[in-house]
Amino acid sequence: MAMLAPPFILCPLTDSKEFLGISGDQQDNKIIVTIGKNIAIRYHVSEQKQEVSWASSRHWLTSRVVYCPDFQKYGAAIDHSTIGLWEEHDGHLANMKKYKYSEQVFELRPTKKLGTLVLFKNGVILPLSQSNKTQEKFSRTDELRVDETQEKIISVEVDEKSSHIFILCGNINKQKSTSKCGVEKLRNIKVLILRAGRSLANVSSLDSSSTNLTIEVVHTVEISTKTESILGTCVVPNGEDSFVVYLSADGFLYRRRLIPSTSPEETSLTTDDEVTRIANMSKCVSTANPVVIKYLDPCTIAIFGCDSSEEGAVVFIYDITYDLMLSKQLLKLYALPPIMEKIGLNIFVPVGLHILVLGLRITKSLLSSVLGRHQLKSVDLFETRDPWVKAWGNEEENEDNVEDMLPEGTGFEDLVKLVKTLENHGQPQSVICGQIIPQIVENRNFAALIWSLDYFSDIPEPLVINILTFLLSSIEKTEMKIVRVSGNDGDENEKGQKSMYPSNRQINQLIHRPFEQRQMIRSFRIIDFETVKKFLEYLTNQLESTWDFDLDDNEEYSCRISNVMKWICTIFDAHYPQFVFHNETKIVDNLLSLMNEKSKLMTEIEGIEPLLVSTISKVSFQPSPSSNSKYHSETVLFE
Repeated sequence: MAMLAPPFILCPLTDSKEFLGISGDQQDNKIIVTIGKNIAIRYHVSEQKQEVSWASSRHWLTSRVVYCPDFQKYGAAIDHSTIGLWEEHDGHLANMKKYKYSEQVFELRPTKKLGTLVLFKNGVILPLSQSNKTQEKFSRTDELRVDETQEKIISVEVDEKSSHIFILCGNINKQKSTSKCGVEKLRNIKVLILRAGRSLANVSSLDSSSTNLTIEVVHTVEISTKTESILGTCVVPNGEDSFVVYLSADGFLYRRRLIPSTSPEETSLTTDDEVTRIANMSKCVSTANPVVIKYLDPCTIAIFGCDSSEEGAVVFIYDITYDLMLSKQLLKLYALPPIMEKIGLNIFVPVGLHILVLGLRITKSLLSSVLGRHQLKSVDLFETRDPWVKAWGNEEENEDNVEDMLPEGTGFEDLVKLVKTLENHGQPQSVICGQIIPQIVENRNFAALIWSLDYFSDIPEPLVINILTFLLSSIEKTEMKIVRVSGNDGDENEKGQKSMYPSNRQINQLIHRPFEQRQMIRSFRIIDFETVKKFLEYLTNQLESTWDFDLDDNEEYSCRISNVMKWICTIFDAHYPQFVFHNETKIVDNLLSLMNEKSKLMTEIEGIEPLLVSTISKVSFQPSPSSNSKYHSETVLFE
């Protein structure tokens, strides 16, 4: 799961209107910032310091500066129609090598597999290494791919695995922006899908130097909206499954496949022209201003735009596959037009007169821990429903379903109706528990708590700790050894008598629930140490009683052992310093002695395992008589 770190300022900007862009360097954690038309600076991100700068008084930079790995030089478009390459130590660009073209250059795009590519504003892409051999291509009219009078290039994405190049274009806004980069509202977008391949320049020679890189258009996808404008868009390269994502002014996020499917089965199920609506983003970002969308991987995108409250800006990571907002960061300022770049494990956002850096932290996490993290759910916005009706149909059937859900004579029917309303609004259980369980614990409504534990299957870890603290506070020390309660309702003990301590069953129910250990460790640290010791004592008694064999519940035997041990390990991980500094050796010694005792028991059981297997298989222990044996076996029975 990707998480956003708090932002920090990397460097200042002299004028945001002259800003040309950010690119990566040959070394990780270093970037190149093209501040204006005559200066570019390389920064070390983690150290937040300037390393190298390049300035020119004879030429103007018209694109961002990039590092070309195949030339081992830095390059950019200068004076609109020239490519310049220079060494790192050439601070004044005095020894710059130039490549002159007859058409205007959009930018340089360095790649590892295809080399450095030159992208022109008319949509033509040429390798920089073959620039001297391909000048005649501009005289051909069929190479015109982008109409510069009506369209402009927004971004370029290269998928080196499949050798596909995606050129994202949009219509030119009549009200031209004064900024040289950034996104604007669009009426229609067009994606050019190109494929790169190599052809032999000399048939008699088969070495790599004799092959030319050819790039041709494979397919073109056009998307237009008649009523709503497009606020932001990006291409997600993923081989044959590449698609374009765009946010419309109606607040919905859409996607469309770019490469036509060749499989007849997929073609019969879906059409390539079909646009899929993913989710509603109106709760997260304002639909009155343009946004920037950048892909992180085939399943995750990053969005930067104005906050939904129209105060400040927001950067958040969104999972397309599971319809989840994974992380977000609020910013004080919003830049118009917005600009954002993702380089390595950092996201760069120029805002005002500074460049902000937001680090990306990639961690593993359970899907249940991120469900409802920011209450981003789009099902309720796709259709209009009555929150008091469970399903569409006659009213009598719906009333019967609601009555089945209401416990009789419990006194918390209003709480159950609230749960039902939130469910009809599409809220996940983790969000519903966040609104229901704190009220139950505060009112000390034990009956409602029992119903909640039976009904909800996805309770977040902090709320589990809240419930656990409440249940432990209601148990006296004399009750700590009464941990095994039989019966479905937990109201009878092992002798069939009524138990006065119904909290034991709920604690056992919490123990046997699955949880994410990392989240639980973090939540455990907020509990006072006395409550932790009380719970550890309870788990020790639970572990001791769990070792007793009971044929009625032997199917849950291994599950109980593993869950109790997982809880004990979580407690020690969360409160290890307290156990060390408070010299709580008695609890640990009791636990170790219990484990040693039960380990010896398991060793003895392991020794009689062959006899048990033979007994189950009904194999006789007596040796079968042999005709050649000189001895006679006789069984003697003692009464």
